[in-house]
Amino acid sequence: MKITIGSIRISILILFLALSYKANAQEKYTISGTVKDAATGETLIGVNVIFPDLIKGTTTNEYGYFSISLAVGTHNILIDYMGYTSIKEIIVLDKNIKKNYEISENMSQLDEVVISTSAKTLNIRKAEVSSHKLTMKDIKKIPVVLGEVDLIKTIQLLPGVTNGGEGSAGFNVRGGAADQNMIMLDEAVLYNSDHVFGFVSVFNGDAIKNLKLYKGGIPAQFGGRASSVLDVHQKDGNAKEMHIQGGVGVLSSRLLVEGPIGREEKGSFIVAGRSSYVHLFFPLSKDLKGNKISFYDLNAKLSYSIDEENKIFLSSYFGRDVLAFGDSFANDYGNFTLSLRWNHLFTEKLFSNLSFIHTDYSYNLDFDYLGFSWQSGIKNTNFKYDFKYYVSDDVKVDFGINSLLYEFNPGAISPFGEGSVINEKSLDLKKALESALYISVKQDISDKISVNYGLRYSMFSRLGGEDLQLYENNMPVTYDSESGIYQEGIRTDVKQYGKSESIATFGELEPRLAISFRINDDNSFKFGYNRMAQYIHLISNSNSPTPLDNWAPSGKYIKPQIANQYNLGYYTNIAEGDYSLETEVYYKTINNRLDYIDGSSLIAQENIETQILSGEARSYGLELMFKKNKGKFTGWVSYTLSRAEQKVEGRTAEESGIVNGNWYKSNYDKTHNLSVVGSYNYSKKWSYGFNFTYETGRPTTYPSSQYVYQDVVIPNYSDRNEDSLPDFHHLDISMTYNPSKNKGRKWKAEWVFSVYNVYGRENANSISFRQNETTRQNEAVQLSIFGLIPSVTYNFKF
Repeated sequence: MKITIGSIRISILILFLALSYKANAQEKYTISGTVKDAATGETLIGVNVIFPDLIKGTTTNEYGYFSISLAVGTHNILIDYMGYTSIKEIIVLDKNIKKNYEISENMSQLDEVVISTSAKTLNIRKAEVSSHKLTMKDIKKIPVVLGEVDLIKTIQLLPGVTNGGEGSAGFNVRGGAADQNMIMLDEAVLYNSDHVFGFVSVFNGDAIKNLKLYKGGIPAQFGGRASSVLDVHQKDGNAKEMHIQGGVGVLSSRLLVEGPIGREEKGSFIVAGRSSYVHLFFPLSKDLKGNKISFYDLNAKLSYSIDEENKIFLSSYFGRDVLAFGDSFANDYGNFTLSLRWNHLFTEKLFSNLSFIHTDYSYNLDFDYLGFSWQSGIKNTNFKYDFKYYVSDDVKVDFGINSLLYEFNPGAISPFGEGSVINEKSLDLKKALESALYISVKQDISDKISVNYGLRYSMFSRLGGEDLQLYENNMPVTYDSESGIYQEGIRTDVKQYGKSESIATFGELEPRLAISFRINDDNSFKFGYNRMAQYIHLISNSNSPTPLDNWAPSGKYIKPQIANQYNLGYYTNIAEGDYSLETEVYYKTINNRLDYIDGSSLIAQENIETQILSGEARSYGLELMFKKNKGKFTGWVSYTLSRAEQKVEGRTAEESGIVNGNWYKSNYDKTHNLSVVGSYNYSKKWSYGFNFTYETGRPTTYPSSQYVYQDVVIPNYSDRNEDSLPDFHHLDISMTYNPSKNKGRKWKAEWVFSVYNVYGRENANSISFRQNETTRQNEAVQLSIFGLIPSVTYNFKF
C-alpha cells in the first residue's frame, strides 16, 4: 500500500470536517485567555481551568494559553494550579469571552497543598500515560552532589529512569540508550546534557520554568528518538519589576537578572550565568598545578507581546566545558542554541507557534605533545509550524509540520608545530534532511472514556555532496568463520554523489494512541502505544555518552531505528488525593539497533559502518510510583522491575552473531531500581529533604579464565555483559534555612546545607583488571568517583 502526502492531507481534512460537525451540534461559545503568575507575569504551563458543575476542563499550553467551548449559560470556573491559590468565580457565557487570569503563589510553607476534587478528576480522566511533570520548585528540594540543583539527576529518581553509573553522563529510559532520548530546551535539541562528563547537568535551575518527561504514549508532535522526550522550558522573565538572584556554592556560582521590557507588562527579559571555579584552587596543589577543569553556561531570553494576538520569543543557550592537563592535552566542548518563536492567535480557537531553531554542538581536542588538534560536532537548523485547534469542550486537535537540516562533522585533524607526527586529515561532512507532518486529537468520547490518537509521517534523506565507500557483496563488515572474528569488509570502489543527489531516503508512518477508562473519580485504567523512528545514531562503545562519541545519520549501510512500545497502567487517588498510586507495565521493541563488533575502533573512524552491526533490542518491566501529595511532608517512592536485552544474529548460516546470536543484557539493563524521595517543611525557617537510591549494578564483562603465553598472563573474557558491577546505592540529605529577617525585606536569602552519600558508599563506576606483579595473577581494580561529600550553598534574591 502506497502512502502519499496527498492522501494524508485528504484524511486530515475529512477528520476536521467530522470533528467540526460534532462541535456545532449545539450552540456554544468560547472562553479563552492566558494564566500568569501574579507576582512576575510569567505564563504558567499546565494550569487546570475547570468547570466543576459540568465536570469539564482544560489545561494551559506551553505558552500559558487556554481555550474551551461550552454551552450557553452561567457556569462556575475554577483556576487551579499546584502551589498556587485557586481562583473561583461565576461567568455568564452568552458570547465569546477573552479573559486572562493571574494567580498568586502560596507563600506559606506550612499551608497544605490542596488539590481540588475537580482537578483530581481531570487528571485521572486525562488520556496521558508514562509522563512526569516537574517544576523547579519541586526539583530544588532534592539534595544532590556538591549542592548543585540538577534536573538530570532528579529525573533519574523517577520510575523507569536510570543512569550509566556514578559520575556518568546522560540517562536511560526503560532500557533505552542515552542517544534515544530527545532533550529539548525551548524546542532546541541538546546533544550533550552534562558538564564535566556527567558530574552536573547543563541546566541552570534558576533559569528553568518546568519540564515534562515522556517515557511512553508520546504525542504525535514529538519524533526523532526511540525512547523518550524531555521537554524543558526556560523562564520568560519577570514582566513587572527588575530582580536579581544568584547563589554561591562549593562547585560554582550563579547570577540571574530579569525584568520588564517597556511599559504595560508587554515584554520581559532574563539573563542567567553560571560558572565553576574549582580550578582556581588547583595552583595550591602540587599534583593539580597546571591543570584545569571548569565549565560555564549562559541562558538568555526575550519575550514581547506585540498585541493580544501576537507574541514573540527569542531565547538562547551557550555552554562550554574546558579541560586541560598540563601542556600536553586540552579539551573543550559544548552546546549553542538559538530559538526564535512567534505565537499567533488566528481566532480564539486556533493557536499557532512558528519556530526557527539552530543548534550547534562542537568538540575540540588539542594534543600539544603530538602536535595536532581534533574537531568534530553536529549542527542542525529546524523550521517548525505548530497549531492547536480547540474544536469544542470535548475535542482538541494539534497539527503541524517541521523540517530539520543536519550537518555532521565526523572529525578533522589539523597538525601544528614542527614536531607534529600527524598528517592533516578531514573526514567528509555528512548532511541530511529530516521532515515530518503530524496530527493529534484529544477527545472525550464519553464521561468514562478519553482518547488521544494521532499520526506522524516522518521522512529522512541522506543528502549527497560526499564520496561513499562501496564494499564487496555490499557488506561493510565480513565474518571469518575460521577465527570467528568480524572484520572490515573488502573495499571495491568509491561512488561520488553530487549535492543535488540523495544517498538514501526513508519514510515512516508513526501512529500514536493513548486511552483512559475512568472507573470513578479516583480510579482509571490507561493504555498507550507509540511507534517512533530515529534516523540519527550515537556511535559509542561506552556505557554512557562521552563528548568524543560521534553522531551518524542513517544511510546506505545504517538503517533507522524503529521502536514500538505498549503501556498499560492503573492510576488511583487515595484519601481525597492525599496520596496517589501509579502502576504501569510496558513492553518495547527496537529494530535496527546498532552494536559494535569486538575490537572496534570508533574514534576518528571515516567508515563507521565497518565497526558496527545491526540487530534488535527489547525491554519490558513493571513500574510503581506512590506519592504523598500534600501536607508538611511530601515525596514519593518509585520502584522498577525490568529487563533490557539486545540480539545481533548472524547474517548467514556461517556467522555466529554476537553471543552466538542469542539475547544478551544491554548496557542499560538494571533489574531493580528503587528511589525514595522526601521533603519536610518543619517551619517557616527550616525545611529538610532526602533521597535514597538503590539500583542493580549495570552489566559488564569479566574474565572467566586465563592462560600464560611467553610469561604473560592473558585473560579470557566471558560473553558480552554476562556479569554485573556491584549494586549501586546512596543516601543524600539536605537542610534549608530561611532567616526570619527575610520577612518584609527586598533582600531575601537562604542557606542550603547538604550531604551527598551520607554513609560513604564507594559505588563502582567501573572495574578493570591488571596483572599483579607479585602473584602474576589478574586482579580487579575498582574505580569509585564519589565518597561522602558535604556542601553548603548561599542563595539570594532582591
